[in-house]
Amino acid sequence: MGAATPMPEAAPETTSARRPLSLLSPLGQRDFALLWVGQSVSRLGDSAYGTVLAWTVLSISNSPAAIGYVLTASSIPQLVLLLAGGLIGDRFSRRAVILVSDSLSGLAVAAVAVLAATGHLTVPALVVLAAAFGAVSAFFLPAYGALIPEIVPEDRLQTANSLGGVSGSAIQIVGPSLGALIYAWGRAGAAFGFDALTFFVAAVASFYIRIPPKPYEPRGSVWPDIKAGWGYVRRTTWVWLSISIATVFQTVAGAPLFVLLPLILRRHLHLGVEYLGLTFTIAGVSAIIANLLLAQFPPQHRRGPILYAGWGFLGVAILLMGLAQSYALIAIGGALLGVGFAAESIWSSLLQQHIPAEYLSRVVSLDILGSFALQPLGLAGAGVLASVVDPSTILIVGGAAGVTLFLIGGLSTPIRTLD
Repeated sequence: MGAATPMPEAAPETTSARRPLSLLSPLGQRDFALLWVGQSVSRLGDSAYGTVLAWTVLSISNSPAAIGYVLTASSIPQLVLLLAGGLIGDRFSRRAVILVSDSLSGLAVAAVAVLAATGHLTVPALVVLAAAFGAVSAFFLPAYGALIPEIVPEDRLQTANSLGGVSGSAIQIVGPSLGALIYAWGRAGAAFGFDALTFFVAAVASFYIRIPPKPYEPRGSVWPDIKAGWGYVRRTTWVWLSISIATVFQTVAGAPLFVLLPLILRRHLHLGVEYLGLTFTIAGVSAIIANLLLAQFPPQHRRGPILYAGWGFLGVAILLMGLAQSYALIAIGGALLGVGFAAESIWSSLLQQHIPAEYLSRVVSLDILGSFALQPLGLAGAGVLASVVDPSTILIVGGAAGVTLFLIGGLSTPIRTLD
């Protein structure tokens, strides 16, 4: 395992041992509070946007394949640029990267909102927007994941990540239904406009974050830094093993879910967009409960098996959604999705605590790159395959494969011994 990331300030050593940490304790760090508020607002806009995007594409084109194409357009530039994003995050100010990323995202989605409001919104326009989002996120995600341990003491990292999970899950309760309401009131233009506004709020919050200059001195050539990041991942078994499993899971289960769930609700169960929002609202409630437990009682030992058990619920959830003959089973699947989503806070804490600070953005970028390397195949393939194979069957097979993958991974020695 890598060395623990050095923290800017120390907290009392016995805090977590004497009593559970307060969920809001990380907000005592001014810079984290600004980051958390800004990104929570941005997540609210993204949640509303995400709910109506697939519905908007389907309404414009009436084609499940078009949904896959739009989502694929986001993932391809993200994958292509992630290594550059990780390198930029390790070489330059992560706060500045986040500020620029939020500003560009706000401008891009505002332009599409204007197209929608004027009646000129098309699937190609949504493809361009998705591609812009993907490109910007390639720089935002590695910087964001590595900025948190710069501004939060080590003993509060799990609580800080869980707080982010709680707020994200709470937003997931409000956001999807809010997106559906905005869409019903003002159609796609209003929903995209709202998302643009939230990006600008996040950019303003990032502007006021103050952190010391980075001590890291970059070398002239980028290739030694890229090779060093890759070498660290290759030497750290629990990291590359988890990335490999995530790659397969996202391809066969995770990506198809987002393409096929709207299709199953609309065509098989004859339900409206509000049920798509409700499903992720249920997932949000479940994730809040799980994240509250993780924040109040951060696991200190056997975090690897706990992480994989949480991820295993993702596979079970997708399997149940494929088997659903009514909305009730999809609702149960949504609740299990929330447990799996909450497990991400454990993964983030493991990376932040075990990966040296000078490698962290690159490792985060390689994590995202590896985990989603084949996502375009899963997104586009699911849309095309759904025209010849029952979408429910695709989810059943993918969910079962996910359960198997996480079971095998969780029983492996590198994960069983990971604290």
